[in-house]
Amino acid sequence: LERKGARVAFVTTQGFGDMFALGRGFPSGGEMFNLLYVKPEGFIGREMCFELPERMTSQGTPLRPLDEDAARGLVQQIAASQPDAVAVSLLHSYVNDAHEARFAEILRETLPDIYLALSSRIWPEREEYERGATTLVSAYIGPTLAAYLERLEQELDAQGIGCPLQIMQSNGGVMGVGDAAARAVYTLESGPAAGVVSAGR
Repeated sequence: LERKGARVAFVTTQGFGDMFALGRGFPSGGEMFNLLYVKPEGFIGREMCFELPERMTSQGTPLRPLDEDAARGLVQQIAASQPDAVAVSLLHSYVNDAHEARFAEILRETLPDIYLALSSRIWPEREEYERGATTLVSAYIGPTLAAYLERLEQELDAQGIGCPLQIMQSNGGVMGVGDAAARAVYTLESGPAAGVVSAGR
C-alpha cells in the first residue's frame, strides 16, 4: 500500500502480457457504480511484463511445449531489467505446474539468488487475473518480508529465545518463517485477523 515493494519482473504465457493493464475491465466492490472511478496505478509497468512461449490446456496437457531456448533468452531480458524479484504465472499452471517449474530451473541458472514466486505454489486456483495478481503482490512484498524475518529470527536466537518463530496468516492461522518468506502474500491483513482470533479467545 505504501508502494515500497520490490522491483518485480512478471512472467506469463505469450499473449497474456497485458493482463494487468486490462484487469477485469470494470471496478469491483464499492467502486462498481462510481462513474468518476479512476483505476489506480499498477505495481509494475508493461515493460516489466514478459511473455513466455508456452501454453497449457485447462486439462493440464501441453498445447504448446515450453520453448527452452526462448526461455533462456527471456531470462537474459529479465536479468537486464535488474529486478529484485520475479513472479511467474503461466496459463493453467494450477492444473499442471510443469512449465512453471521448468522455467524456474532455467531462471535459477542465471539468477540463482533472485526472490521467486510461482503462482502454482502461491495461489493454485482458477482465474488468471486473480492468480497472477496474487503472485505479483507476493513477489512485490516478499524480499522485504524475507529479509526482516531472517533478521528477527537471528536476533531472537541471540537473545536465547529457543522457541520457533511463528508468523500470523490472514486466515487466522500461523506458519513458519520459511513459508512466510516464500508466500509473503499470506501475511497481508494478518494483523486484523490476529485481533479477531485473540478476541475470540
